[in-house]
Amino acid sequence: MDLNPDGSYQPINDYVEVQTIYDSGLECAITTANFDDTQELFWTGNNEGRVTSYYSTGLSKYTSFVVKPGPNRDIKQLFPSVNNDIFVLTSDTLFNYSKFGVNNFRHTEVSFQNLQCLFFNQQQRFFMGGFCDFIYDFDIDRLRILRQLSISDEQSDCILIKSTTPDHVSKNGILFTGSSNGKIILRDTFTLKSIHKFHPHSGSLSDFDIQGNNLVSCGFSLTRTGNLCVDRFLMIYDLRMMRALSPVQMLIEPVFLHYVPGFSGVVAVASQSGCFQLVDTNLMSTPSPFYQAQCLVPGLATTFSKSSNSQFFAFGHSTGSIHLFSNSDSGFFNDFSNPTYFADPV
Repeated sequence: MDLNPDGSYQPINDYVEVQTIYDSGLECAITTANFDDTQELFWTGNNEGRVTSYYSTGLSKYTSFVVKPGPNRDIKQLFPSVNNDIFVLTSDTLFNYSKFGVNNFRHTEVSFQNLQCLFFNQQQRFFMGGFCDFIYDFDIDRLRILRQLSISDEQSDCILIKSTTPDHVSKNGILFTGSSNGKIILRDTFTLKSIHKFHPHSGSLSDFDIQGNNLVSCGFSLTRTGNLCVDRFLMIYDLRMMRALSPVQMLIEPVFLHYVPGFSGVVAVASQSGCFQLVDTNLMSTPSPFYQAQCLVPGLATTFSKSSNSQFFAFGHSTGSIHLFSNSDSGFFNDFSNPTYFADPV
């Protein structure tokens, strides 16, 4: 990575689509995807309740297993952990599997309805939210809900949960919950009481991310007829002063975004057409070139993921395809990965 003469961010190498997977046996929409932060694996979940992992930059299939057949089987979110297992969230159940596909536990509650997101906090616990006015505090060791916390005072649902602590284990920090009415609520990590709120978009929130003292979001706006359209502006907030900064207008329709670690204010912004670019939100400089996924089958990008070292980005597609981009010859998703174990040949 390098800097332009004006001090703006510029990658040393442009991102190139290095691998594309069209799995004929899994022609289902990818609903969630994550790079594994501890191994050279890329995980996907689809709308048929199947979780699949791919190894290294060649995206060779590592494991594939069905988590939940039947109704409500969409995989909402995946969380690969450091303990060689993976947590899988559906709309009404939290599962835990080994990375080989062996089920360790499943937990459901009568009150679990339309869950959408989970966040790993300190003390081996998860916060889970969805299209309901509660956030659930789940203890992994005890396998039970410790608290069911109402959030109806500020928002009617919780579709995104993030934190100021990127390692997800600090006992300090602020919890951010995003809702379908376009609001982002800053909450105390322990009590979940509202500290402050932003309302960046008049329609639904699509995505947001935090880096240092800045928050950036993208979402939808309400038209005069009451319909939703993609908001072309990235909304940026200073978390020290709790005020809005100058928004950044995009040429593409921003639906996904990730801050790029190591460079202050640099955001990778992606649209559902399978296009992304890098934007320096501090200097308001000219964005990087467009990087476009070569989609042979019509459809929409449904996920946009970033590796821990920011050298790889990947789109998941509504047709089940995966499009992997890289700007490096290193060939590693992480700077320091644990070994990935394979079955002995027969």
